[in-house]
Amino acid sequence: MFDVHPFVVPICPGLFLGGEEAALDIRLHQKLQFALVINCSNHIPFVRHKNPTTRYVKVAVEDNLRIKEVNKLGRLLPNIVATIHEALAKGKTVLVHCRMGRQRSAAVVAAYLMYRNGKTPSDAMELVKKVKPDAFQPEPNFVNALTMYQT
Repeated sequence: MFDVHPFVVPICPGLFLGGEEAALDIRLHQKLQFALVINCSNHIPFVRHKNPTTRYVKVAVEDNLRIKEVNKLGRLLPNIVATIHEALAKGKTVLVHCRMGRQRSAAVVAAYLMYRNGKTPSDAMELVKKVKPDAFQPEPNFVNALTMYQT
């Protein structure tokens, strides 16, 4: 993989994973020309000066280890993955982020890798951790959401 920016990592062609810094860095958005931004948080705003050609999607999930939030993400994953796939199939760039890019957004990216590559949740999480070693640290919080998505 290539080094794009300290706030994001490329997961596969066109798909980037990041945290709050990536979410709010307008220069990064301009450089990578994100066509889709998936915000996996309740409280992080979208960039101040939104690009009118960019689609902004809020996946309001808390990273608080509550089963309600894990199940919520599990129910949302099919639509989120389809949205990501649609953008990438058109050659667009996608940013998936949460506060630190370690749990919620990493789980969404893992779900996409499960879909794209037929991976198990643990295999998909390992792929994410190869490019973003702090992903799913200290423990993966959304494994059950990925398991729900797999079935």
